[in-house]
Amino acid sequence: MNLTPEVAKMILKPLRESGIPPKFGLEFFSSGFEDVFYQLEKEYLQDIVKNRGSTFKFVSASFGGGKTHFTYQFREIAWKNNYATCHVTLDSKNVQFNKILSVYQAICENIQQPLGEDEKIQIFGTAKKPEELGVGNMMKHWFYTKQNEFQTIHNDEWKTHLKKYADTIRDFDSIYFGRVIREMFKSLIDEDLDKFEELELWFEHDGTPKAKEYGIKKQQETDTFRMMSSLTKLLTDFIGYSGLVIFFDEGERQAMRSREKDRQVNTLRQVIDKCGDQSIPGIMFFYTVPDEAEFLQSTGNAYDAIKQRLQKYFSQDHPMSPNISLEKLVPSDEELKENMIEIGNKLAQLFEIVDNVVFTDTLEESISNIAEATKNARYGEIGRRRLFTQTVCEGLDLLSKGTETEITLERANNLVKNLGTELTSEDYETDENGTEDKAY
Repeated sequence: MNLTPEVAKMILKPLRESGIPPKFGLEFFSSGFEDVFYQLEKEYLQDIVKNRGSTFKFVSASFGGGKTHFTYQFREIAWKNNYATCHVTLDSKNVQFNKILSVYQAICENIQQPLGEDEKIQIFGTAKKPEELGVGNMMKHWFYTKQNEFQTIHNDEWKTHLKKYADTIRDFDSIYFGRVIREMFKSLIDEDLDKFEELELWFEHDGTPKAKEYGIKKQQETDTFRMMSSLTKLLTDFIGYSGLVIFFDEGERQAMRSREKDRQVNTLRQVIDKCGDQSIPGIMFFYTVPDEAEFLQSTGNAYDAIKQRLQKYFSQDHPMSPNISLEKLVPSDEELKENMIEIGNKLAQLFEIVDNVVFTDTLEESISNIAEATKNARYGEIGRRRLFTQTVCEGLDLLSKGTETEITLERANNLVKNLGTELTSEDYETDENGTEDKAY
């Protein structure tokens, strides 16, 4: 992507306003995740998952520790490697991991094709074009691609040949999944959008009332993993993607009964094991949590089994280990400070483009002072990555407007303290009200 003033402004806007990362362009100011991204791309996107394998990664970081940043940036890498992607926010009311069918239905609702650079700007820029999510939209893009292909080859006879092709869309683990997909494809050939939309309902919670008419049954919990395998077969063998990358996010700390929590962890164990025996091929799962210790604090056989599977942490020496602690990726405070300084310098370049300014020779010392103040700060569970990003944006605003000529260490400490107190208060209110954790 070219770093134009429009793109720079779109990246900086959410960071300046609330410290929340933009949904694209994170590579222009990121630092600290390079090694893990390199290994995940090399070992999985370009090898294991692409060759019909699967994997599960458990990602943890405190509030503001970089989970959202991590998933958004890795999504860009997945798109570059021709993967469909999906973000699913888990919560205690709608989508719970202890109900795997509802999770699968959320995947079908939120699945997304790789976005090109122009599409990102249309969706996330001033035009605010709606994102095209869901199996139905994937089907339409696939169909129109095949229609153009068959029209070029067969001219006026394209419909006849495309219907023959539609009959080859089969051999899925779930026969009803295959039947729905074939009928949806044929309905597009016949330009019967009413039928298409009726069939599309099959992927939702209530299903379609015309299931019997189409010779299908309502989705069953016991059939979920077969349907998941069928979905990846559709994406890879027919539509032509390399596979599917799914990000599960515990967006809020769930209040669940012990039985539900046990079932949640047991389902998670099943997903990990099915990745191990490759029975749901072509998928890379990420499961992100704000607090690893809290998530695994309970006792019981299910928890013991999960702990055994997640005991190995990702590192340079163990690049295929399942547990990715974002805070362990930068083991020392000095390395953290170096990363923050690099982020600050990259953000300064974006500010210069957007505000049409040239920072003076005090910039380097100002960013270093803010990094030093952030490194030494401790505000409850607030991640220092977000604390630094918001503080340095505030500092760069002051320098850009000429309000300050330099951010001294004393001024940096005050900026960090004020923001840290504010964020801690927000986090406390979030926990008290049971609402969603703020992302970074």
